[in-house]
Amino acid sequence: MSQKNFTNELGNAITVEVSAKEIEGVPGVLLYIEGPTSLTENHITRKEAEVIYEALGNLLHS
Repeated sequence: MSQKNFTNELGNAITVEVSAKEIEGVPGVLLYIEGPTSLTENHITRKEAEVIYEALGNLLHS
């Protein structure tokens, strides 16, 4: 598991956790993001994680 605690651009304390977790026998990723007024958890396949990773890279590097 990888965990990162930081303060975002709005001054809010944020926790992000990423860990490997299989889905129905295939590699998967569990994403957890918590802020002062929200909490989200998404369990996605590795391929989905790769597509999101690529899309974020394209957006942030443009």
